Amino acid sequence: MSGMTSEGDTDSDVVPATLYPRPTIAILSPTEGLTVTGPDVPLQIDVQKFNLTGKTPSARWVAPPKLWGLSLLIPTADAHTLDTPPLGYIAVRVDGVLSAETIDVTTTLVGLTPGQHVVEVELLYPDSDGFYPEVLDDVTFTVQ
Repeated sequence: MSGMTSEGDTDSDVVPATLYPRPTIAILSPTEGLTVTGPDVPLQIDVQKFNLTGKTPSARWVAPPKLWGLSLLIPTADAHTLDTPPLGYIAVRVDGVLSAETIDVTTTLVGLTPGQHVVEVELLYPDSDGFYPEVLDDVTFTVQ
C-alpha cells in the first residue's frame, strides 16, 4: 500500500502542516527602569507576525486541507496553517487596569501620577481572547 494513506488517498493529496510563526510584542519606549516626565508618557510598541485589525469579527477556526490524511479543525489561536498571520488588537494596561484597546503601535499614556508604574501590552484576538501562552510584554518605569 505504498503511496496510500489510511483513508485511501494518495500521498499527493496529503499536505504537511505548516505552522505560522508565533506573533511577538515588545515595548520599545519607555524602557525598563526609566524615569520620565509626566503626566503624559509616549508609548511605542513593536508587533511582529500579527495583523492589527481591531475588534472586528473573524473566523477563529480554519478547516485546512487534509493533514496527513486526517481532516482536522485547527485553532487559529496557536497553530496557523495559512500564509497569513493572526489578527486582532493590542490591550494596554497601566498598573493592572485596562487603559486602551488599540491598533496603533504609538500612543500616549495620559494622566499618569508621579511614582512607579507598570505598563503591560498584550496581543488579543478580535473577540478579546488571548493566546495561550499569552503574547505580552511589560515595563516598569517612574513618572516624575
